[in-house]
Amino acid sequence: MITFIDCSDPDYIFDEIVHKCYRLVADRELYVDAQLYICRDDGAKLAEPKSKEENDAIAAMAPTEDLWIGIQDMEIEGRYVYDSTDEPIGYENFPLGIAPTNQDQDCVAIQARTADWDDDLCFGVKHYSVCEMEPLCDPQD
Repeated sequence: MITFIDCSDPDYIFDEIVHKCYRLVADRELYVDAQLYICRDDGAKLAEPKSKEENDAIAAMAPTEDLWIGIQDMEIEGRYVYDSTDEPIGYENFPLGIAPTNQDQDCVAIQARTADWDDDLCFGVKHYSVCEMEPLCDPQD
């Protein structure tokens, strides 16, 4: 059994339910700035929820603010991928289970109050964001 012990960065909070480290960036930023400069400067990535539990944990960090997450469809409209790997998403939380296909809106944000996803303008809209990094593990495990 693996025992997770901590996050390597003291600004990150360990979520015991999903076993990930998260940091809320409580400044409104463009998607690209959150992705390239804020999270990557920490050695992290924009949070990439892969389950309802992860999505709920991320949304709970700022329940009254929309939050950028690391999912986008910049390359092919309607083909949503994880930003860090370019792999197709395996979990989604779009309203009614229908992924939007808005030509100019390619970056995904978790919506305040509902925790549903919506795509938004990557370069024209600023939201809070959540960065994610893997926790440190107990080396004895």
